[in-house]
Amino acid sequence: MPILQQSKGVTLIEMVVTIVVLSIGLGGIMIGISQSIRSNADPVRLVQAVFIAKAEMRELLSQPFTTVAGLASPQVVVGTTKWPTFFTYLSTYDISYTITASGVTDFADIPDTDIVKVVVSVSYDAHQSPVVLTGYRMKDD
Repeated sequence: MPILQQSKGVTLIEMVVTIVVLSIGLGGIMIGISQSIRSNADPVRLVQAVFIAKAEMRELLSQPFTTVAGLASPQVVVGTTKWPTFFTYLSTYDISYTITASGVTDFADIPDTDIVKVVVSVSYDAHQSPVVLTGYRMKDD
């Protein structure tokens, strides 16, 4: 009768199975980490887009009524704005605005000749909805 010897190591098959299982586990962890990093960057870009939209809206609405209405002469103008080149991180944002000077019926008691509607849109990612702000500039008496 043969005597069985005790094994004091691992076989090649056990090593291969261990490596495969660890590789699959680490791959899943790496995918989770990369998605987490990507999703954490989005709120920062959203806050920057809101900041840009507010700044653009503030700039347009701070102009005198005749200037803002003149931009929309005769009726609607669509334009884009580029920020100074020293804001290089802002180059990935698309900034556009629409100014409507006649036919604004959002307020029933204000004549449409006394109000201008300004819509500023800032987009930063093709997969996300743009940040859109709407403002109104009324005629000064």
